[in-house]
Amino acid sequence: MLTIRRLLIIAIVLLPAFTTSAAAQELESEAADNQIPLLIGAAIFVIGILNITVRRWWRAARKATRDPSAVTADPTPWRKNKEWASGRLESKAAFRLKVLWGMAAFLALPSVGAIVGIKKVISESGNYGILALGLFPLITLFILITAIKHTIRWRRYGKAYFALEGETGVAGGALNGTITAMTPVHGKNDFVLKLECTETIRVKRAGDSSYTSKRMSRWSRSKKIPANSCDLIAGVPVSFEIPDDVLESNDPHAEGPVSWWLTLSEPTKGVDYHAEFEVPVYRRFE
Repeated sequence: MLTIRRLLIIAIVLLPAFTTSAAAQELESEAADNQIPLLIGAAIFVIGILNITVRRWWRAARKATRDPSAVTADPTPWRKNKEWASGRLESKAAFRLKVLWGMAAFLALPSVGAIVGIKKVISESGNYGILALGLFPLITLFILITAIKHTIRWRRYGKAYFALEGETGVAGGALNGTITAMTPVHGKNDFVLKLECTETIRVKRAGDSSYTSKRMSRWSRSKKIPANSCDLIAGVPVSFEIPDDVLESNDPHAEGPVSWWLTLSEPTKGVDYHAEFEVPVYRRFE
């Protein structure tokens, strides 16, 4: 499945080669007139370097939180997360909106430059190899459309909150609480309430020595709630029994970062309703 992240990886890894190659051919014939593709290639290369740097920093930070000795020394690691410690979690919609619009804005100028460069190169030299650069504006357009879709959902449904009962969800116990929203959802279909544990691991690409991140589902349960009994203003009760043999949030013994996701969704006319929360689940020792 082509996610935004994978599309960006394609742009970051492949397009600099296409861009600089096409630009080099043009610079041989008209040195100063066709530098736009080269500049775009350089911009994409910088984006790639920044992406690699941020990902390495993020992995190092997550690895530090999963250090077994640190977890043993701190019996309440969830309190380091201000939102978890407060017991009132906000859905991830606002954060994703910021990320999507930030990406769209950041990639807009290089995309416009790519379109101008393609048109100029083809009109002046007939070099259709530069069309490979057209993948970059298409990726930017896809991100823009996704951002618009999430914005429509945000304006239609607004924020959602999960009030956690107790300090955390408990492995070998339960996750309990209540989901509320500021805007009612008038749908005719059943709501789906789901709790899922995921682990993000590094897997080797087929036929290649490089690695990619993959989000794996380690445990999940879901429930259907009839639309006529689901009142988000009053609150939707949440209760999931969790077995003892599951991974904890940021489990130090896991291969990669572990997260627990609570989602409430419903297919509706237009943009579907979807609220997602990252919840804490830990083993509790008395």
